[in-house]
Order: sequence, then C-alpha cells, then structure tokens
Amino acid sequence: MLDTNIISELIRNPRGVVVDRLRATDPNAVCTSIVVACALRFGARRKGSQLLTQRVDDLLNTLTVLPLVTHNGREFARVPELRVEDWLAPSM
Repeated sequence: MLDTNIISELIRNPRGVVVDRLRATDPNAVCTSIVVACALRFGARRKGSQLLTQRVDDLLNTLTVLPLVTHNGREFARVPELRVEDWLAPSM
C-alpha cells in the first residue's frame, strides 16, 4: 500500500527509484488507501496547480484505491460524498 510520501515522490520524479521499485513489484500487489488519495487530491487543488492536479488524478486512476475505515469521522466528514466506516462507533 503506497503512502502519500511515496506517491508524491513518484509524481515529482517519474523516472526515479520509486518507478524502479514498482517495475519490480507485481502490479496486483500495489494499491493505496482512500485517505492517501483524498490527501493528495486536496493538496494538489489547494496549491492551485492544474498540472499537479492532473498528474495526481492520472496516477490515482492507475492505482487500486481501497476503502476507508477510521475512527476520525470528524476529520473526514469534510470530504463531500466520502463514505466513512467507523468500527468503534456505537451500533445503532
């Protein structure tokens, strides 16, 4: 599961060591989390760079993005249409 730092490095340096490691890894074993995807998209849009936003979107469209389980509902409630699952919330 690739984190924000690894994906950011891949975007900054598309011919660097991360690409080499990815080439040596089974593509079916590479993914990221919805938390990372949202953080990257938010950061790119916040910078106001259309090119960066496009690079982030293009890269994330090639990765499997796995769903989110968190107990930090307050933080992620700010993301429109994000489905959040909290295993520690009281059952209804």
